[in-house]
Amino acid sequence: MNLGDFLAELEAQRARLDTAIAGLRPLLEAPAVATNDEPVSRPKRRVKKTHVRATKKVKLAKGKWSRSRVTPETIAKIQAMDGQGKPVKEIAAACGVSAPTVTKYANAAPVKTSAPPAGKTDPKTGRPWV
Repeated sequence: MNLGDFLAELEAQRARLDTAIAGLRPLLEAPAVATNDEPVSRPKRRVKKTHVRATKKVKLAKGKWSRSRVTPETIAKIQAMDGQGKPVKEIAAACGVSAPTVTKYANAAPVKTSAPPAGKTDPKTGRPWV
């Protein structure tokens, strides 16, 4: 194949592609229409605004942050309210924790919240219990 034949074939292919594109252009440029001839609008992605962050950030030393921990008193309160038959969402709102956290601690073993007897000392530090 010489250069003249190659260029002729290339022009023929370009003409076929231009014809194909011209046939598709009305389809590509036409607006999307519903069955009642109104434009179709895509629904916007909705974000739940009802969700409230249950955990609060607590500042640690040297500017570091950490999530707050569930205290034994909170666990005892969760278990007491669960024992009264209150709903998980109500317990979560009252205690300031998430619903999965309520379920986790409601199904856990009971937690002791009372202080040790007076006169006892902490075995790690040797200081008396307050």
